[in-house]
Amino acid sequence: MDGGEEGDPVNLLQVLFEGAIAGGTSGVAVETALYPIDTIKTRLQAAQGGSTIRWKGLYAGLAGNIVGVLP
Repeated sequence: MDGGEEGDPVNLLQVLFEGAIAGGTSGVAVETALYPIDTIKTRLQAAQGGSTIRWKGLYAGLAGNIVGVLP
């Protein structure tokens, strides 16, 4: 397997490692950005039943989601 124009062989382990790091990083970034939005959406849906909306603790539980995204 050639690694490009220079003729260097492709280091499959390095490619897999870089892909895993990139995927994990992007997953953590997406979860961190979208988790509070999803929490607000859920709370707004629950508020339609007559309860009040809580605005505190939007990031509560984020660590569990991040641990689930990393693998």
